[in-house]
Amino acid sequence: MSDLNTSIECPRHGSGTLTYVCNHLRGGVACGYCPSDSDPDDPYPDAWCGRCEEVRIEEGGAWNDTSEAFAEIQLLCSQCYDETKARNSLLPAGVPDGVGQLRRIQAANLLEAATQSTERKQEAFDAATGFLSADKWFYEPETSELRFDWANRPSRTFRASVVGSFSTRTHTWMWSWFNEGVSEVMQGDVWQLRQFGVCRGLERVAEPHWDATELDGWEMTSLAAHILGADAVYRAPMDHQLWFMLLFAE
Repeated sequence: MSDLNTSIECPRHGSGTLTYVCNHLRGGVACGYCPSDSDPDDPYPDAWCGRCEEVRIEEGGAWNDTSEAFAEIQLLCSQCYDETKARNSLLPAGVPDGVGQLRRIQAANLLEAATQSTERKQEAFDAATGFLSADKWFYEPETSELRFDWANRPSRTFRASVVGSFSTRTHTWMWSWFNEGVSEVMQGDVWQLRQFGVCRGLERVAEPHWDATELDGWEMTSLAAHILGADAVYRAPMDHQLWFMLLFAE
């Protein structure tokens, strides 16, 4: 449990209360939030994801070498804890509450919900901005902004996050968090999806690089948009690679 009398120095928030969470919560999103009930008055109870809870139950409801090795408990300051709790407590449509690893039908339902949601947002975003009819586009990697240009109207610029790339040569998909050519600024929050894949048992989300089709790229990007709340998605050709991106209107 947290110790209100013990502090930790956080590079982002400075000094804060020492807290404990599993590795999946620390680096993930929508992984589920399972707090310890050992002290109802603790504002920062030890916490773990839905999959860690399943592993703990499989081990007889105890924390032992197996469950602890899977959880990889991490230290956080209290402000990071609050952010982590909020990020993992909010579950997108298609992810049932109280579940860690998704069954095959649940994973299929999630992908369908993500695809339908992204299609609706894509249509609405294009109706509002007309970005799909732009004459040209330009990507600025230093700020990760995608600008759309028209011959007869002002340009529009949106914040972008690179989800991953599909190679038309090797027919493989690579997540942006595995690509050395994609900076943290370019990734945005996409890196959080890896732990989501681990927690939910989605190999194609957890694995960095795999044989794929272009359709797989669209599906992974739709899933990313659904989980991370993007306003639209875009595919940008870069030589033999197709870069898939999330767009945010802010």
